[in-house]
Amino acid sequence: MGSRRLPVDRVRPYTLERIDEAYRELEVGARELLAFVLPRRWLNTDVAHWQRSADDDSPLGTFAPLVVLDLERRRSGGLQHKLRQKWQYLDERPTARLHRIDCWSVGQDQVKLTIGLRRDADMVGFATPPRADRVRRLFQASLNAAVPVMLWPRTGCRGEHRCGESVDCRGSEFLDRLAAHLANLPPRELPRHIHELREAAYASDAPEPHWAYDLALLWEDPECLPDPAGYLHNPVG
Repeated sequence: MGSRRLPVDRVRPYTLERIDEAYRELEVGARELLAFVLPRRWLNTDVAHWQRSADDDSPLGTFAPLVVLDLERRRSGGLQHKLRQKWQYLDERPTARLHRIDCWSVGQDQVKLTIGLRRDADMVGFATPPRADRVRRLFQASLNAAVPVMLWPRTGCRGEHRCGESVDCRGSEFLDRLAAHLANLPPRELPRHIHELREAAYASDAPEPHWAYDLALLWEDPECLPDPAGYLHNPVG
């Protein structure tokens, strides 16, 4: 729908304009998917909370299924091949395996985690957002393992060393609720299910924020998301 090099403060309005234009290309019965391909340092950006337009204050994540993808991984032929293999495996199974990375797991060896996830994980759930360096290293391990689905809370628990020993650990509660919600859901349908969950979270009248209010979803199927020419260059000036 368009490609421009922009200063950071212009990315959001330009993107929202292009999204709205893209809807003119859709057939009435088409299934929507908003996929933000982001530089790694931007993966925790609150795109699902973006105001949909100047005239609509509702969050973009309640308007349509919305996912984020890692730009560096999209550029890797080897990781895209591994992702295609993983989806071929997942499509033959009714459910997927969720690997938990709890708050107190942040000291894991990055290389060993990459190898283990490549072999044994279909989805990874993080208890804490990728803000601290030690958590970002585990995010990178999951991306390098070609895990097709990653979920985390954009805010909340900071992953303190002894956090998991506390009964009030928000990260552990998030992963418990996430595991219960994902049980028996086929991973190919996760964008739609997470969209419905976001709708419920934003519409909640409870005094405390809904557990999924800040849920982020990285979901990548190379067959669903062909590469536009813009991926060859960083669009952020």
